[in-house]
Formats: sequence, structure tokens, C-alpha cells
Amino acid sequence: YLINNNFRFFLLLLSLLIIPSSSFSKEKSIIQSEPEILFEFEKLKKKQENISLQVDFNKAILYLEAKEYEKAIAVFKKTATFLKIPSFLNIGIAYYELNSYHNSKIYLEKIYNLEEASYSNTYSYMSAAFYLYKMSNDLKYLEKIVYVSRKHKKLSEHSKRLMVDTYIILKQYAKALKILKKMDFASDLKIALLYIKMNNYTQADV
Repeated sequence: YLINNNFRFFLLLLSLLIIPSSSFSKEKSIIQSEPEILFEFEKLKKKQENISLQVDFNKAILYLEAKEYEKAIAVFKKTATFLKIPSFLNIGIAYYELNSYHNSKIYLEKIYNLEEASYSNTYSYMSAAFYLYKMSNDLKYLEKIVYVSRKHKKLSEHSKRLMVDTYIILKQYAKALKILKKMDFASDLKIALLYIKMNNYTQADV
């Protein structure tokens, strides 16, 4: 009974952490976003012996949200023994925010080089590729995101958002717009800006 109450508390805590993306003042910020910190609590094994690591994973998420990246990294390295891919991604993001790009690449490449992760942890895999592109400007990472997305008929909303940003960087605005219109919470402002990019000013009037 105590364990069940703990899980309810953790789920409540997690729901408070997931905040919808808000509009940005600059066009670049609206057009291009970044992969969100990965939340995988619902996939954690509900076994009593893993309670400590579950608490640690959520603690590390709080550290990331508070921009206490070094503390987050230390905890995620511990939870990586239990929840490998999400922990590696969040470590990579934390190092990226610290401008420690060498260390960020080490952890993100561990995901990118694990081909099966593109099936089992699709969003993590695509996010790792996106950050690797941001640090290298190597288009192969964006091409891999497109390739992975085409293998999956049902992408999550997070993955769709990442696909939109990938197509925008590739200047394939029509493809970005097509995905964006199918999303549950599409930004009207972002849609308008894409129409402007396509010189379709009539449709851009929102």
C-alpha cells in the first residue's frame, strides 16, 4: 500500500514537470525548437528493489529543470544502470547545456550507434541525432532522423515536433507543414511562419 502511494506521488510529480511549449518572441525560436528532456517514468519497472533508482531518476529530472546540470549528470550516471537510453540522452543534454560538447557527444553517440534504439526508443534516438547535428552541422544526422521517422507509422507528438524542426532546417517547408497540421497541438503561429517561408502570404494570415 505504501509503495502504491509512492507511485501515485511520483506520477503527480511528473505531471507537474511536463509543461507545454510556449510561444517565443523571435521567429527563430518559434521556427526551431529543441528536443525536450526525456520523461520515461511510466516505463520504469514497478518493483520494490527499483524504488531507489526511480526516486533518483526523478530527482535528476528536477536538477535538469533547475539547470543544476552537474548534479543531474551525477545522478543519471547512476540510473543509467537501470534505464540506459533515457539516462544517456539526459546526460548528453546536460553536458550540451554546460557547453561540454565532447562529453555530450560521447553519450549521445552511444545512443546513435545503438541501431536497435531507433525501434525501442525512437524519440531518444532521434533526439540524440538532432543534438549531434547541432554540435557538428553534419547533415547525416538529420538524414538519419528522416530515415527513422519513415519506418514508424505512429510517431509520438514529441517525435513529430522533432520531424517538423528537422524539415525546417533542411528547408523542406512543405513537408514540415504537412506534419505540423496533423499534430494534436499544432502552433498556429508556427504554421503561419512556415507559409511565409513558402511565400504563401494569404495562408499565413491567422
